[in-house]
Amino acid sequence: IYAVVDNGSCLSDPVPVNLIVIQVPIASETTYNLCEESNGMATFDLTTLDQMVSGGVGLVSWFLDPDLNTPVPSPTSFLTGTTTVYALVNDGVCSSLPASIELIVDLKPIGFATDMEMCGDENDEAVFDLTTIETDVSGGNGSVQWYLEIELLDLITSPNAFLSSSTTVYAVVFDGICTSDAIPVDLEVHSTPVGISISVEACDDGSGMAIINLWDYASQVSGGAGGVEWFLDELL
Repeated sequence: IYAVVDNGSCLSDPVPVNLIVIQVPIASETTYNLCEESNGMATFDLTTLDQMVSGGVGLVSWFLDPDLNTPVPSPTSFLTGTTTVYALVNDGVCSSLPASIELIVDLKPIGFATDMEMCGDENDEAVFDLTTIETDVSGGNGSVQWYLEIELLDLITSPNAFLSSSTTVYAVVFDGICTSDAIPVDLEVHSTPVGISISVEACDDGSGMAIINLWDYASQVSGGAGGVEWFLDELL
């Protein structure tokens, strides 16, 4: 375009005025999912989205509101529940329109503490099939993995045949997105009593038979460790 200067008496020659429109950067909208840490909250590092939001052009600033009045206090460590924040890209000359960024906290599955009891061997150990209680632990809401400690460092690689004395193991439930907190499962091994083999002698009644009151010998068989049941063969 052209401009002239008017001083009230005379006009200048026309002079060209160049109008240059500078393209503003574009901020791209996106979503960011994290698994819940606790109480429906998670800690987001918004700066990991800078490249995606800006397309590599300009610096990204983060705000809590679409009017860009309140900056996100700590974009590298932003603790929040599911919410929307807003990103602004500045290329050193112009700023973009704000882009909405959805922050989604995926809730972790809930597991259920339980216990399992078995009779032990002479070493007070038993073989537990932990897979038989996985539905109790998960509530049917995911797959289960088993660990030796609450820190989840050592995976139990054969949960269907886990030889152990009385202890506590820990399960985690994975629902395809997030994992639960460590779930304690108490394993209790009961001592197995040992029967004592004895011989009982009695005089026959003249028919080659004798009447024997087995209960008279129950304490000798049990050693006082429990009640006694009687069977005709070892197959019970």
